[in-house]
Amino acid sequence: TLFPYTTLFRSAPDRYQFHDLLKVYAADKVLAEVSQESRHEAIRRLLTWYLYTTEETADLVSPNRYKIPVRPPGPDCVPLTFGTVAEAMTWCESERANLAAGVRQAAASELHELAWRLAVTCAIFFSRRRYLADWMESHEVAAASARLLGDRQAEALVLDNIGTLLARQGRRLEAVGHFEQALAIRREIGDAPGEVQALADLADCYLQLNRPDAVIGLSHQALSMDKVISRYAQGVAQINLGEAYSMLGRHGEAEDCLRQAGEIFAEVGDTRGAGFAMHNLGQVHLALGRSTAAIPALERAVKLRQACAEPFDEAGSWQALGRAHLAAGDRDQARSSLRQAALRFREAGEDASAAAIETRLTELT
Repeated sequence: TLFPYTTLFRSAPDRYQFHDLLKVYAADKVLAEVSQESRHEAIRRLLTWYLYTTEETADLVSPNRYKIPVRPPGPDCVPLTFGTVAEAMTWCESERANLAAGVRQAAASELHELAWRLAVTCAIFFSRRRYLADWMESHEVAAASARLLGDRQAEALVLDNIGTLLARQGRRLEAVGHFEQALAIRREIGDAPGEVQALADLADCYLQLNRPDAVIGLSHQALSMDKVISRYAQGVAQINLGEAYSMLGRHGEAEDCLRQAGEIFAEVGDTRGAGFAMHNLGQVHLALGRSTAAIPALERAVKLRQACAEPFDEAGSWQALGRAHLAAGDRDQARSSLRQAALRFREAGEDASAAAIETRLTELT
């Protein structure tokens, strides 16, 4: 074994790494004894395997997302497969450093299609686990690679993803600019499904900017594209409409839209979308003073979000459930739900949100 000589270290369960000196020696040997063509081919094979494995994770975690089709893997590439979302996310977590480095390596090796595709598939993981720095760095590389290739469809997808990231960071006006660029490119090249995605993401950003009238207009634009809009995209539009109507106090219309969204997401098997629909429906019930109706909706939202292995979204539903129990006069259940919310926010790295809930809990004792 190499362990007594400290040249091989166990960095995590089932994860090992060589001593830095051994890495330097190995790199020197490769440069001296392996041709540039062979090194390039080895990098291509490795990054291709990462691409198709991350495609497997993205298809499992977000099966109805907008995507640009990729060729099937060749016989020399056998990607991993996963049985559950949790398994896929656990693998991504263990490979996080390699995923981010892989995008940079692909671009440095002039494998530009691999660079932008790997960044886009990794965005699903980076987004759900809120690794915003990894997301931005990989997409800056991806944007440059797409432009070097002259691939306008890829460029629009990357711009749209960056817009989503900027909105997550609170840089919403910058996000609007990226969504509008993506929308313009997609209209220019005739990418109608991409246009629908950009309209939905722009609408979501305008929700965050408290502009419900703009959201309603954009959502109806998407829904009017009935020959190209997918059922999943219809569900997203109904979610956005539901939130916009709720902001305007039009709770009856909001409830109708959210029920439609829930039915659509159940039909297409999109657990995450169904979780959003049930969470927002619970919020509408709360706004109408119907705590007894809000509680089962929010309990369902919690279960759906647990299945997606997304602690941040789950925390939000636990928090709303706590408010619903409090409104119903059940302080014990409210405290239990809020404790769960604080735990999930901590797990998601949202310490400020967790601390605010913990302060609220002290007031309920």
